[in-house]
Amino acid sequence: PEKTQVQTQAKENSQKNLTQETWTTTASDGTQITVSGKLPSGGSVSAVPTRASIKGQTTLLAFDITICDAHGTKWEPAGSPIAVNISSSRISGNSVSVWHISDSSSVEQVSSPTSAVGSVSFTAKGFSVYAVTTPDTHFTKTYRFHVIDASGTDSIVSTQKLSDNERLIEPATPSGDGTFSGWKTSSGSTFTDFGKTAAELNGAALDAAAEASPVDLYASFTASNRHVVYFMSATDSNRVLSAVAYADGDTIQGSSILPLVNTGNPEIQAVGWSRTKGATQPDASLGTVNGQDVYLWPVVKAGHSITFDSAGGSSVATEYVDTDDVTVAPSNPTRTGYTFAGWKTSDGTTFTFGSKLTQSIRLTASWTPNANTVYHVNYWIQKSTDPYNAAAADKTYTLYTVQGYTAATDATVSPATTDVASKIAAINGQYYGHLLLDTERSDSSATVAADGSTTLNVYLDRSLVRVNFYNSKADYNNDADKTGVENYSGSAAHTFLGLYGATFTPVEPGAGYRWFDGTYWSAINPSSFDSTSITNRLANRFNYYPYKVNLTKNIIRFIDKADGNGYSAQDSSWIPVAGDEKLSFPPNLAMYSYVRYGYYTPSGTPKDPSDLDLDTDITQW
Repeated sequence: PEKTQVQTQAKENSQKNLTQETWTTTASDGTQITVSGKLPSGGSVSAVPTRASIKGQTTLLAFDITICDAHGTKWEPAGSPIAVNISSSRISGNSVSVWHISDSSSVEQVSSPTSAVGSVSFTAKGFSVYAVTTPDTHFTKTYRFHVIDASGTDSIVSTQKLSDNERLIEPATPSGDGTFSGWKTSSGSTFTDFGKTAAELNGAALDAAAEASPVDLYASFTASNRHVVYFMSATDSNRVLSAVAYADGDTIQGSSILPLVNTGNPEIQAVGWSRTKGATQPDASLGTVNGQDVYLWPVVKAGHSITFDSAGGSSVATEYVDTDDVTVAPSNPTRTGYTFAGWKTSDGTTFTFGSKLTQSIRLTASWTPNANTVYHVNYWIQKSTDPYNAAAADKTYTLYTVQGYTAATDATVSPATTDVASKIAAINGQYYGHLLLDTERSDSSATVAADGSTTLNVYLDRSLVRVNFYNSKADYNNDADKTGVENYSGSAAHTFLGLYGATFTPVEPGAGYRWFDGTYWSAINPSSFDSTSITNRLANRFNYYPYKVNLTKNIIRFIDKADGNGYSAQDSSWIPVAGDEKLSFPPNLAMYSYVRYGYYTPSGTPKDPSDLDLDTDITQW
């Protein structure tokens, strides 16, 4: 009873002289631990790095955190929890968890920690070991083996779920309609990559996409006699490592089984197969099946292996090198869109073949992106039938052209890329500058895929055009707004707003008049948002006022065609002649042998010069 009383008194004393304080300590690995709360006056905090193993978690940090009072006695909070902050570059962000491991080794997850890149905060009711962790990330790849019987029933006879470094094992020879001849993919290709790891089969480390894409393999059978080739173990010559059914006459292949051989010593490797038990050299050829089963034994030698990671290229078989032999470069792997650039070691050094190995190694292929990989660009132009104020989602487009270009594999292309930008400018030139790049709808960029499948979409919108009709030239001259397009506040008698190239209902001028834009008079009534006048085609605002055609004071010139077949008009419109002005011809027209004069009297609306028939419409003087 006396001892219990002393302990109780000591505990009560430890909770006296508490003040609101914040203490920080730096552990030996540079991590900072800060505690805040009601702490013993004059005390201290310490943190010692330690180890912690929590199932399903990867430990980033673990510390044995201790708080002592002013006398150096270990102190524990009896009331209010203590706020703890751990700061370290090893804390990656929001996915971390905090665990409390008591002195009795029980593990409890701390609720509601607050984490960010570089730190995590939580409250502690007691102090011992605290661990900061992230969840283990583990992906697998599933291989399913099917047998389809004569009735078409599909049965899965074997399933293998592999981690990165687990090897695919060929399942037992299945029974079926005929002699088993191997496994095929869903596309009908023969599958022979047994013995490779899941990462090698995938061409890279497994990820979520690989896990979500199981591989289905199908048994293939031929109607012939069946025999079995037995591949024997290296450590127990009486144990079968693998058994494969072959049809008579088939050539035996053992390369896919060889990686399964385990000698029990990493420096003793299986280098091939022999029909002779205890052979020191592998058979140059394993021959064919000929009416009976075949037994093959692995040939092992002291040496090292080179495992090749083709990094997305075609697979390369593992190479075994005897102790006294030198390495030999395999055939270069291939990869669409890239050029092979050699093999590199784990530290990134280029590996040179032709020397002896001191240990087994793994080499990774290096690739240079091709500079001339094809990609395509779809050029779309907004339809002129859209309302001029159509919302972005309601705009419609027609495909103008598809253009192919080349760039380096993995390069980024965009509407600003030189080839693409030049084509946009050329197309816009066909529309006299009335097209605008729709940056919202167009692809901002694309990465050039190695297989040439990349397509970039470019959308070009039509610009807004306003057409005004005035009752007179004076009205046009007096209009206060001669430039407004989308927003117009002038005094035109008729005004139309629309997309370039769209149409509207034409306005009829008074009798005897045509529309004039200051440069060109129209023989027909304008009814579209563009201009036939070369000088005005680039404009977004067209202004017309009535122009009276004085038929007695307008001329047009025709020149005999070079082939002697008729005449062609030298002018696209009638040329007004003032008063009694005399007609004269430029010197370049005087070179012709003779000049004829005539006049045209219209019976109604004057024809365009290009529509005149010189034989029937013209009366010669």
